[in-house]
Amino acid sequence: MAAAPLAIFGCGPLGLEVAEQLRQRGWELILVDQDPELLKQAARREMSLTEMDYTDDKALEELILGTDLQVIFALFQDDPKNVFLTISARAIRPSLRIITVASTQDSARKLMAAGADKVIDPYQIIGHKVHTLIRQPLVAETMEHTVFGRHDLNLFQVEIPPGSRLAGAMLDDLDLRGSYNLVLLGVVDKERGDDLIFATKGVNHHLDAGDVMVVIGPMGEIERFSRDISKKGSSEDSRE
Repeated sequence: MAAAPLAIFGCGPLGLEVAEQLRQRGWELILVDQDPELLKQAARREMSLTEMDYTDDKALEELILGTDLQVIFALFQDDPKNVFLTISARAIRPSLRIITVASTQDSARKLMAAGADKVIDPYQIIGHKVHTLIRQPLVAETMEHTVFGRHDLNLFQVEIPPGSRLAGAMLDDLDLRGSYNLVLLGVVDKERGDDLIFATKGVNHHLDAGDVMVVIGPMGEIERFSRDISKKGSSEDSRE
């Protein structure tokens, strides 16, 4: 058991999953957010919650110093928020250990420059999992049930079938988040072997039948997306 609590800023899916894992290991936690809806979701897990504006320096100082925080997780879904929080928290307590997450290499560099001790790249971590998915399906299946299967967060490979309306479409034309509440991790191009082309790389990939799209999200949405792309149609119809 830690002598002082840990604080997790950001009650999105990643923040809640990290909180659950830490709580199971006996850590005392404080979850911080300013979004009432996200806090309601966290409240259902019976965790200690603080509704706070992370840009309020006085409130942040009271939280860090008043609870004697030694470690914080900056897990907002927006990189600029994590950068701002890192700078502010580091100024309040120089010895504070700050662990955060970045969605791009540029953001990771900014977070390290801002004073973060550890920057986690979730795409890199999931990329290793995708490689395992392809090379070691039995191990991947175990991971699917123990990690990604929690709280309806699933990682899934969706192969584009022959005649699909996605065949011939461009990667940039897809809006999976808006239409299906899914995050596109990347594409495995059938002509390039098993390498995953990350969606964050900025490559406007041309989709073909047989390509594998790697998506993350609720299983119901993944199944709906799989059904929809099986429908025949022109590539112009693939713009969700």
